[in-house]
Amino acid sequence: AEIKIIQSWCRISIILKTKQSDSRSLTASIYRYKGEGFRLVYHYSNNPKPNETELNRHDGECDLMFTEDLKSASGQYFTDRDRLTVGTMNLKRKDTKNE
Repeated sequence: AEIKIIQSWCRISIILKTKQSDSRSLTASIYRYKGEGFRLVYHYSNNPKPNETELNRHDGECDLMFTEDLKSASGQYFTDRDRLTVGTMNLKRKDTKNE
């Protein structure tokens, strides 16, 4: 999966793309914990790709804690009654210098 976080002065958007589906945030908040990192909490809507027969549209929530250097994050997510799943996420920042 690949996550893209777009932040401006007044808005935060999170886009997650996988082989099976795409998710977009509906709401999001960032909290700073000095000396620890940044907590990103967001509510999202997930839409399966047209050829995906085993996955239905659903909403969920994700809670991630980023390190202070923003090179990695970890956390958990859960989905609504249309999917009823929970899981963990471990993220590493992609090096974009060579792109």
